[in-house]
Order: sequence, then structure tokens, then C-alpha cells
Amino acid sequence: MSARSRFAARGFVVCCLVSLLRPLAAAPAAPAAEDFSIKLRRPSKVGERTLLTGSYQADENTVVTVASIENRQEKHAIYRFAVIHKVLAIGAKGNPLRVELGVQKLTREADGATTEVLKAGDVISVRLEGHQEVWELGGAPLADELKEALDGIVEITAADDPTDDDVYGTARRRRVGDSWPVDARLLADQLKQKGLPVTAKDVTGTATLAGTKSVQGVPCLEIRLDIELHDVKLPIPDLPAEVVMAPLTVRFTGVEVLPVNGVRDMLEASLDFRLPLAANGTVEGNSFTLRSELHRVTNAQFSPLS
Repeated sequence: MSARSRFAARGFVVCCLVSLLRPLAAAPAAPAAEDFSIKLRRPSKVGERTLLTGSYQADENTVVTVASIENRQEKHAIYRFAVIHKVLAIGAKGNPLRVELGVQKLTREADGATTEVLKAGDVISVRLEGHQEVWELGGAPLADELKEALDGIVEITAADDPTDDDVYGTARRRRVGDSWPVDARLLADQLKQKGLPVTAKDVTGTATLAGTKSVQGVPCLEIRLDIELHDVKLPIPDLPAEVVMAPLTVRFTGVEVLPVNGVRDMLEASLDFRLPLAANGTVEGNSFTLRSELHRVTNAQFSPLS
């Protein structure tokens, strides 16, 4: 090939490359992904009313083996609720100190039967004494199973308690898919108040902006929480001294759906909690083992009434 032919060929290639690259150079840059300010909680107001509806599922599977004889037990129940949550008193930070739950429905499904455990019109009061929650129905303590069924949808806090924004929040604006660590020390302190003895070194967890969606016509963010508690030494009452509990690994995940603009509290929430138990030892000279798992799932919707 002559020099002229080589230059002509090279020119042809250059022209082709230019024609291919020109649209790329002229095309506008892809828009940056949208970022959001994350605000998990806002101050409450006295008189504020919200309809809370949803379900709470409690499952427990236990196997106890004594002297090679195995005994299995299973407990399963689903509670379905509709209550009107009303704020009666708040603290200096707008934190709810006292609320009431006006029952519209609270049923229990177990063993193929549905039971009305509270009737429409019943009113549950929840208040703080120090840092402890007091649940009452008609001036008497609320049954533990009913408190457990509703505990995941009611939040009252002392003024010096950390907020969800302190524990799970982030000061930076975030894009969908971003994750950030939870505050292990603050979370450990909260869990101790709930009866789970852990320290910050035993807590690992992340929060993630998992996506966006529309709820009740409101643009919302989905915040996912993934938490693990390690080496939990949970005291079990009435366990024989010769039986030793194994350290536990507790896992829970949650999703909160809250408006993008932060002017309202969350509109949907779910929590999946798993607590496995294991123990080994002897009872009256016989080998003893216990294996159990508690599984709790709450799903709730929040509809502001005023």
C-alpha cells in the first residue's frame, strides 16, 4: 500500500471514530441520582390521633430432651388490631409521655379459632414511670400477651431517651441503596431497658435507604434496619442450676415507610424478630437439652386522623 493509500485509510478510520464519538460528546451527562434528607421522627402534639391497623404473629417452637426422651411443643397465634392512638401528654422535645389506645378491634387466631380478646370501645392507657412503660386497661395491668401484641406500634419515650434519629438516623443526605451504621452504644442502652442485656460491642447493624414508594398518595422513603445482637446472655427463670444457657444471637429486621418531606410520621412499618434459645445440662442426674426459637412479626399501617 502506498503512503497516500495508508493516509487515506487512516483518515477514513478517524472520520468513522469522530462520527461515532460525536453523539456521545454531544449527549448531556446523565442526571445525578436524587438524594434525600432522612428524618425518622418528628415531634408529637397533644390531641394528635392516628388509626393503627395491622397484625402481630407470635410463633414458638421448643424441643426439650431429657434422658433421650424428646418432647416437642409449638405455639402459634396471630393478633389482628385496629386502634386509635391518641397523644395525651408530651415532653419538652415533643416526645410522647402518655397515650391512649381506643380499641376498634383486637382478635386472636389460634388452634383454628378466632377470639375477640378486647371489645370495641375498650381503652388502653400507656404512660411512663421513670423509663418504664405502664400499660393499663380500666385501671388494671394489661395482660402480657396483649401488651406484647401492641408494643411494636406504640412508642413513648422520656425526654432524655435517644430518638430513632439518634440511633438509626444519618446526618448526610442519602441516595437509594445507601447504607450507614446504627449507633451501637445507644441501641444497646435501649435494649437493656427492654430486658436484653447487651453491650455496644455485641451490637452490629445498618440502616439502608432501600427505595421509594407512594403510600396513600404520599411519596415515601423505605428505610430498612438490619440488626444482630451477639453473645446475649438471657436470664431464664426457673431453669435448674445444673443447666447452662448458651449465648444467643438475636436478629431483627425492620422496615419503616415515611413521607419524603418529613412533615408526617411513618405510614407503614414492619418488624421481624428471631430469638433462638439453647441450653444443656443435667436434671436429677439425667441429661437435659433445650432448643427453642421465638419468632415475632409485626406489620402495621398508620393513618393520621388529625
